[in-house]
Formats: sequence, C-alpha cells, structure tokens
Amino acid sequence: MKRLALIAIGLICLQNTAFATVPSIERNALVALYNSTSGVDWTENKNWLTDDPCLKEWYGVVCDQNENITQILLYSNNLEGAIPSELGNLTSLNYLLMYDNQLTGSIPAGLGNLANLEWMWLFNNQLNGPIPAQLGDLVKLEKLDLSNNQLNGSIPAAIGDLANLIWLQLDNNQLSESIPSELGNLTSLSYLLMYDNQLTGSIPAGLGNLANLEWMWLFNNQLSGPIPVQLGNLINLEQIDLAGNQLSGTVPATLMNLTTLKDGFGLNLSWNSLHTADADLDIFMDAKSGRDWSSTQTIAPENVTVTNVSETSASLSWSEIEYTSNGGGYSALYSTAPGGPYKEGGSTASKSITSLTINGLWLGVSYYFVVQSNTNSHTFNQNSLTSELSSEVHAKTLGENIIYKNGFEEH
Repeated sequence: MKRLALIAIGLICLQNTAFATVPSIERNALVALYNSTSGVDWTENKNWLTDDPCLKEWYGVVCDQNENITQILLYSNNLEGAIPSELGNLTSLNYLLMYDNQLTGSIPAGLGNLANLEWMWLFNNQLNGPIPAQLGDLVKLEKLDLSNNQLNGSIPAAIGDLANLIWLQLDNNQLSESIPSELGNLTSLSYLLMYDNQLTGSIPAGLGNLANLEWMWLFNNQLSGPIPVQLGNLINLEQIDLAGNQLSGTVPATLMNLTTLKDGFGLNLSWNSLHTADADLDIFMDAKSGRDWSSTQTIAPENVTVTNVSETSASLSWSEIEYTSNGGGYSALYSTAPGGPYKEGGSTASKSITSLTINGLWLGVSYYFVVQSNTNSHTFNQNSLTSELSSEVHAKTLGENIIYKNGFEEH
C-alpha cells in the first residue's frame, strides 16, 4: 500500500513536470498580441488561446526546452492592429518576426526590454510615430528591419549603442533630421539601408569607421554638403548609393580606395551637384557606375564671360553644362563688391540657354557677376538642386557715376 502511494505521488510529480506551464506574464503577453491584432482573423492561428503556448504549440510560437518563449514567427499572417506593450515581457525572446502584415500604431518603447533579442523584423507594415530610443538597449540585436512603414521623426542616437548590429534597414519611411554621428560606432555593421526618407544634413564623417560595411544605401533623401573623405576607409564596401540628394562639392579622391565596389553598379552618385577635375577618379567612377557619372550633376557653368555692357545692363554668356535634362536653367547674380553678397539678376528657361542680359544696373559702376545652374525636382530626385557659384567676372557699366552731396556734384 505504501509503495502504491509512493508511485501515485511520483506520477503526480511527473505529470506536473510534463505539463509545466509558461509563466502567466508571458502567456498574457501573447494573449494581448492576439487580441490587439485581431487574432481571430489571422491567416493561421492554430491552437492559440488553448492551454499552454509551448506544450500546445501555438502557431508561430517557438519555445526552448525550458518552456521559454524564444521566437514569434507571425510574418505574412494578416495581423491587423497595434503591437501591445506587453510583448516587452517576453525577456527570453530571440526572434520577433512580424513583417508583411498590417500592423499600425507606434513601436512600443517596452520592446527595449527584450534583452536577448537578436532579430527584429517589422518591415512592410503601417507602423507610424518615432523609433523609440529604448531599442538602443537591445545589446544582442544583430538585425533590425523597420523598412516600408510610416515611421517619422529622427533616428535615435541610441541605435549607435547596438555593437552587435550587422543589418540596419530603415528605408521607405518618413524619417527626418540628420543621420546621428553615433552610427559610426556600429563597427559590426555590414548593411546600412536608409534610402527613401527625408534625412537632412551632411553625411557623418564617422561612417568611415564602419570597416565591415558592404552596402551603404542613402539615396532619395535630402542630404547635403560634400562626401566625407573618410568614406574612402570603407575598403569592404561593395555598393554605395547616394543618388537623389543635395550633395555638392568635389568628390574626394579617397573613393579610389574602394576597389571592392562592384563594376558597373557599385557606385551611384546620380542627381547631385558633385564634380571632380581628377581624371583618374573620373575614370574610376565611370567604371564603378557603369555610365558617365558626371552626366547627371548640377554643377556650376564654366567660361562665364561678359559679352556686352551698356549704361544700365550687362550681357553674360557661359558654357552649357553636361546635364541639361529634367528641367531647370541658369541664374545670373551680381554684386558691387567682389565675393558678394549677390543679387538675383535673372534666370534662363532651360539649361540649354547659355546667355542672359541683366538690366536695371547703375551707370558707371563696377559689377561682379557669377552664374549658377538649377535643376527642378523630378522623378529621380525629390529635391530642387542649385549648383555652386561659377568663377566671378568683372565689368563696369558705361557712363559716369555722378554723386551729389549737399546739392553739389562730386567726382
């Protein structure tokens, strides 16, 4: 009898071990996800809300041998609604893959509590609001993809704390402001994809620290200023695409260090305001671009000349720039002092018109003239572009400038 009692107690213990349950806080987090995203309408919701998520193998939920929830794989499953903040309680989670759904609302700051998370893929949804700075606490994160949403605001500087990050993809959102210089701390990064946003400011020189980077896609933003010489340090780079921005100035010769760029498509600088007088660099960039890279650049015209002056006007001419398509023209500016400040003197109707007369000048006055090129926004660039100023030319209008002081003529 005693032996039978011991056996019965043993069976009860085995039964309790066999049916050990996920902690209620974690099960409740999954239930919150189900309720918040219309789980009843998911494409697949097998076993959800029945008993234990691990033992009953809820669809898309993966557990380890210790009944810890380690993966949520609910991609392409017709989830509609907001991500509940309770997901931040799944502290053993390694993979959160809920891409290709109709998730809405903001990304909960509580997801920053997922200290063991390695992959967060939430792309191809309808998420909005800012990226929470708390994602910078995900120190084990290797792949972060939030692309093809409606996220706005700035990129948190805290993302630069993700030392294990290999893949960062934030493209096709509405992100604005400048690229944080802290992203230069992501020394494990291989893929940096932030195109099709409204990012402004200059490209941080610190991105030249990303020695493992293979892809840098920053096209279709509003980035301005020169290309940092430090990008020449990215010796593992295979593709760099900076097209459709407002970049200007001289292309740094250090780009010739990027010998791992793919021939024919590894470099894209189209539709900016960049130039070089370095013949070797020009040949290199043509080879890596697979085209005449300079044929899409809005640059300052050359050979500006004063062709005629009168008492109240001056006529200018210049050489046509290579890039004459996609609308725009030239603007002539003038000043009575070398180096400006300049006033607008008129514009041409296209970039094929290479002369213009400035009227309304004072007789007998020395003027300093410059010309710049303009390109309208178009299919390949959301930005209007204005080139740097041309070299300055000088001329004096005809006649004598008479100045009267105290009612008397002064010469």
